Amino acid sequence: MEILKQGQYRPLPVEKQILIIFAGTNGLLDDLPLEQCREFEEELYRFTENTRPQLLGQIAEKKVLDDALRGEVQSLLKEFKERFVSAHKS
Repeated sequence: MEILKQGQYRPLPVEKQILIIFAGTNGLLDDLPLEQCREFEEELYRFTENTRPQLLGQIAEKKVLDDALRGEVQSLLKEFKERFVSAHKS
């Protein structure tokens, strides 16, 4: 398991943990080479912070993925994965 590895004294905020766990448990990482998983995770966080920072705030505030928030997370992950795969084609 390559996701969620954290540097010492650098804990990952829960809302970011939720994003990558959601991606992993919904099969979005299954077709990626193992060596790309860390890069996917790091770029996902940057993409989210730059394009939808309010989503991270909503996750942190609600602490539950209701249907509306789940839909937003799925939309974000779909958009990001398409960009990631396109940018990392061999």
